[in-house]
Amino acid sequence: TYSLYTGAAHLAGGLACGLSGLGSGMAIGIAGEAAVTACGTWDVEYKNSKGGRDKKKSGGGDKLFVSMVLIQVFAGNVALYGLIASILLSQQVFYCENGN
Repeated sequence: TYSLYTGAAHLAGGLACGLSGLGSGMAIGIAGEAAVTACGTWDVEYKNSKGGRDKKKSGGGDKLFVSMVLIQVFAGNVALYGLIASILLSQQVFYCENGN
């Protein structure tokens, strides 16, 4: 039969996976929006300071891009850790004996 302990473990596993995925998605969205805004602000300020378009590649530069990608990767790892925790929690099973 399905014990209370097993049910609580499965509920905790589902909550761990769902909430970590939600938190990771929010972090990725917020960080991505901030990075796009920063690249756009940098691009506008660069063009205004040069008096128009220039031959130089615009878009925030390599340093901003690398930091943006690193933040996205680390924010995505939160969901992976939640998935691992939910797998470990879902393996916790208690078997009832004699109908208890």
